[in-house]
Amino acid sequence: MNLILTLRSEIVCMVTLLMLLWYSSVHGFYDSAKRYTMLNVLAIGHVLFDIITVITVNNLDTVPPLVNRICHEIFYMFAILFCYILVCIVLDLTYGIGQSKRTVMIKRILAVIPAVYLIAMSFLPIEYVQGNGTNYSFGPCVFAGYACAMVLFLISVILVIVNMKKMSVHDRTALIPAHVIMMIAMLLQIRTPELLFTGADITLVTAAVFIGVVDPVGKFKHKAYFDQMTGLRNHNCYDDDLERFRKDAAKDAERSLIYVACDINGLKQINDEYGHAAGDDYIRHAARSLREALTGAQAIYRTGGDEFCAIYIDRTAGQVRAEIARLREIFGSSMADAGIKTVTDRPFSISIGYVSALNGEDIAETAARADSMMMEEKRKYYQMSGIDRRRSPR
Repeated sequence: MNLILTLRSEIVCMVTLLMLLWYSSVHGFYDSAKRYTMLNVLAIGHVLFDIITVITVNNLDTVPPLVNRICHEIFYMFAILFCYILVCIVLDLTYGIGQSKRTVMIKRILAVIPAVYLIAMSFLPIEYVQGNGTNYSFGPCVFAGYACAMVLFLISVILVIVNMKKMSVHDRTALIPAHVIMMIAMLLQIRTPELLFTGADITLVTAAVFIGVVDPVGKFKHKAYFDQMTGLRNHNCYDDDLERFRKDAAKDAERSLIYVACDINGLKQINDEYGHAAGDDYIRHAARSLREALTGAQAIYRTGGDEFCAIYIDRTAGQVRAEIARLREIFGSSMADAGIKTVTDRPFSISIGYVSALNGEDIAETAARADSMMMEEKRKYYQMSGIDRRRSPR
């Protein structure tokens, strides 16, 4: 391969990896994907020393042999550590992120491979061969490095194949192509050493892991579709899901839909008497209660400050009524019992309206009927409690 072309391709790889690392840090992916960050840093190190070794190996007359050797050893170590971290990422995806005994044991055993190579490479000889367009390294130290990287990579392949069903479709979609690319690149590199393709290979794998496993699009979509305070789906998601439910109803007229509208009572009074921190606790407790009680719902949304709704698909009215009864039971407890210590003398209360969709009725019309029922219940609550909704009791 032409030397200038090789250097240009490695510079493109370096720029790509630096942009991925910058993007991860700017958008907060560093803390949520530390393994990926390590993978990215190792890829940058490998590509950097790929550039350096291309220069040193083609200037054997001017570069001291010791400098050339050290640069090549660092180059190999970055590649082996990259393969090790890739195995760790696959282990986290298949056996779960954390410190489970199985995961820790496998990682410790596999860590022996780069450790042994680190010791062995100091006395394994390296040769330099003139290839087609560029010189390249050869000999026992190189063979041992490729062997260590290949062993780690094959373990990663086996883990992906054996545990494929445990992984999400999203993770499989990212990791399988990444492993195929890496396998092809390794075989090509072994077949034609002067290709110097490992930097591009590692860059492609890093990008695949970033897109698939780190999933920046999914994280931004989650922020756009989920309420940060409660973890429930927000109004953006509600609008999009309603359109999807409309399309589903048009395709299948037999599908049943039950709409539940909820509004917690007395939030303004809580905010005015005890502060907005207590009001936020009230909203968070409402969200937890909805998740705990309405387990059969297709989705639960926070559509406003104290407004929530749930949508049931193909559930009977009896099932929905039972879950609503459970929700009222949870809301019957006091705020102190729920852990809101600033509010000790006020019970939780919620107004609920629920209706089944009529044949041919648009879901927006169903929602309006449920909302009217909920508002009527809310009116009765304030009428019976004697609370003026416009101002706090003093």
